[in-house]
Amino acid sequence: MKLTLKNGTEIEVANTSTSTNIVIVEKDFSNVDNYNELFNAENLKGAMLGENELDSVIPTDVKAEKEVGGNVVITLIARKKTDSEIIQERLDEQEDVLNFLLMAREEE
Repeated sequence: MKLTLKNGTEIEVANTSTSTNIVIVEKDFSNVDNYNELFNAENLKGAMLGENELDSVIPTDVKAEKEVGGNVVITLIARKKTDSEIIQERLDEQEDVLNFLLMAREEE
């Protein structure tokens, strides 16, 4: 399965991944900082996990653990947005549109 971020980055993830626990298996710890940098709210807007859009999650943590077999399991942890956060985003978007329309009207 693939995680495709808003910026176009594609990451191969474990089939057990969910919208709140995205699992990546690597050979060592060398890419952990890269995933930590990529896993942010902006990159998750419109991101796709397989066929599912990740539009209502907020990144909270990145964890990395060495398995007994030697691989490193990196878990990108997120939480679902609350109803109030979703409503606030919609209000902010409507406010932006209204401001744009008002500015356009003033320019006429």
